[in-house]
Amino acid sequence: MEAAIYLSLSPSFFRRLVDRGVMPRPRVAGGRRIWDVEELDLAFKALPREGGDEALFGGEGGNSWADYQ
Repeated sequence: MEAAIYLSLSPSFFRRLVDRGVMPRPRVAGGRRIWDVEELDLAFKALPREGGDEALFGGEGGNSWADYQ
């Protein structure tokens, strides 16, 4: 399943995420299931980040990208 591969997920885990409404359902064209890449990207970006976004963007005591310039 290309949508799962696109997100680096196993097909079974991706199906569970779709069933739970975490990932978008496919569109249907000629009996084929097709995922919209933009919808996948938005759903992926809505997932929480390990450690929270503050850890990535320099929250309290964290490193920011400015530290690497």
